[in-house]
Amino acid sequence: MRKHARGIVWILAATIAVASACGATSADEHRVLFVLPAVPNLYLPHFLIAQELFPVVDTLEERGVIVEFTGPEPAVYSLPLSEAGDRQRKIAVTTAADEIDLAHYEIIVTAGGHAHQYLTVIIEPMLSLFLEAYERGITLAGLSHGVLGLVATNLFAGRTIARCPPAIGIVYCHNTIPAFERSGVKFSDDKCLVVSEGENGEPTLITATYRCIYSFARALLADLGLH
Repeated sequence: MRKHARGIVWILAATIAVASACGATSADEHRVLFVLPAVPNLYLPHFLIAQELFPVVDTLEERGVIVEFTGPEPAVYSLPLSEAGDRQRKIAVTTAADEIDLAHYEIIVTAGGHAHQYLTVIIEPMLSLFLEAYERGITLAGLSHGVLGLVATNLFAGRTIARCPPAIGIVYCHNTIPAFERSGVKFSDDKCLVVSEGENGEPTLITATYRCIYSFARALLADLGLH
């Protein structure tokens, strides 16, 4: 009986140790959510988007960050890696934006690309996602034209952001200026990366132009505490 009791205690102790180890691993995980604004095969597939997106994704994943994607609807996006389109890389969106549980993520990133994604395909679930992230104090980040998705929430009046691209994409910077002006944000004229710390519970805002892709990725890592 005594041997049997000792056996039970050993099993319980081993179970607790395994559970603790699993808990520690879970606590050390970092998750970043990338928001893709366009519906498949409409605006998203473009090699410039891949050139901006994947260096950031790869840099995060190399440091063990779990990167996940969401968009208006579940789909598989095929992004061309060159202008010729002979090579592609796929992104799987398994959960739509209106079904995402933001409690699992530390940073929400709006992917770069072309401004017209954000002017013509802004969908209510996407804005609701940004608004909820803001209320939770989750860091929000936008690369290149991706900042338009954040600016559309009108939550960042008075905050400084990286200036939008001077002439890239189907809709150029001068077409998007009114959206920025209405939002009350300020442009940084001399920085391609801006980290704006929030005050009074406001989230950190990280923005960058396409000229600072790797600096943007490093700023995300720093926000996660992975220097």
